[in-house]
Amino acid sequence: MATLQRNPEVEATEIQLLLEGMYRRYGVDYRDYSYGFVRRAVGDTVRAQRVRSVTALTERLLVEPACMRRLLLALSSRRTRLFSSPEFYRALRRLVVPLLRTHPFARLWVAGCAGGEEVYSLAILLREAGLAERSRIYGTELCEELLARARAGAYPAEELDEAAARYARAGGTRTLAEYFPAVGGRPTFDPALRRGLVFAQHNIVTDRSINEFHLILGRDLLVHLNDSLRTRVQQLLYDSIGRFGILALGAKDGPLSFPDQAAYERISTRHRLYRRIR
Repeated sequence: MATLQRNPEVEATEIQLLLEGMYRRYGVDYRDYSYGFVRRAVGDTVRAQRVRSVTALTERLLVEPACMRRLLLALSSRRTRLFSSPEFYRALRRLVVPLLRTHPFARLWVAGCAGGEEVYSLAILLREAGLAERSRIYGTELCEELLARARAGAYPAEELDEAAARYARAGGTRTLAEYFPAVGGRPTFDPALRRGLVFAQHNIVTDRSINEFHLILGRDLLVHLNDSLRTRVQQLLYDSIGRFGILALGAKDGPLSFPDQAAYERISTRHRLYRRIR
């Protein structure tokens, strides 16, 4: 990425002021995210908005909510795909589904659900495990544009073609196309399965827990946070998991630090699946 400002100190100050302005104007807090991650997103938005500087971008987003939405989309760190990492979903089928069966009704949360791909992947997995009728999946996201895509559940046909092989490797027992009948010429997730899904706007950094869950997916949710923010988000996740509930993290998320390692036991040596034991 081209340098935004020839003087790195001036650039860092401009970005700091932009983040402070975002927080005061919209209540969206990215002040404790890693600088490199924020800088890349800001640079992309500066070019997309065709403004001359970060300061000019700040002036525009303070008065134009559409500009703020574009930056927020660039700052949405998670990029998900249907059945991304098929071996992870095989591990869920083998290790987590039997635990979910022990509950009369299971609640699952995909924190930072992006475009809803992980939510729909989980919904398919639960249907094939016979648990769809006694479970509910919550997908939350801060970015409203991504949340709208998640609610629509419509994906390009070529995206489903690429996902079909991942679904098969994930242990799928049918064909992926069966879950995405064409609606208006565009593959859209099965309305019968959508009844068990709830999508809502939620800020993982500043908002409180929304429920107590038996499974939380937060893969690659922590990767761009600094240490203090990581602790805050991990506390939220811990507070949201019922005892013996499962937390799934990504390979890049770093070690668990809250409340301490003894609060969880790792149930998979290959995947970052943890069960809260106290």
